[in-house]
Amino acid sequence: MPLGFAHSPDGAVAAATAWLATVEGSGVLDGRRQHDVLAAIGDPGFVAGASSRLADRAAALGLDASGRPGSGYVMATAWASRGAYRVASYGTAAARIEVWHLYQLEVVAPGAQPGPGRWRRATIALRWDAGASDWRITADFQFADGPDPQVANPSRLERAESLAGLGAGWRLYADAQE
Repeated sequence: MPLGFAHSPDGAVAAATAWLATVEGSGVLDGRRQHDVLAAIGDPGFVAGASSRLADRAAALGLDASGRPGSGYVMATAWASRGAYRVASYGTAAARIEVWHLYQLEVVAPGAQPGPGRWRRATIALRWDAGASDWRITADFQFADGPDPQVANPSRLERAESLAGLGAGWRLYADAQE
């Protein structure tokens, strides 16, 4: 898991993006290692909130304590596109980053096609920990649906058009797929 991000707006964006992918992936659903992963990147309030939300998700997916689906099923995950980000607020002590991304996590039978992913926005609240020289997540992520570009692989222009109604400050990731 990546740690040691710069004390800058870009460092806050990199931390928020990396840790969103970590926490929303299937690996952190493994109850045996979940607490250690969450505690490495966040404050106790974040750990408690995220642990509760992830336990509910694991139960809804029918996963065992190791985060694995029942016999005869596989986990379908997608972090296909990060879309864009916005630095909603930044100061030397705290930052709030918004990430617009395509997300999918479900359990399916082998060979079955998973349903479509959905576009959503995540808000990540961070504080600077001078002792650790790194950002820390202060609270569980806040999610909002959309906007959905209505195409499977949106171009940079389609992404920008989708975000136009959400206000200024959105930036496409440099490595966003065209």
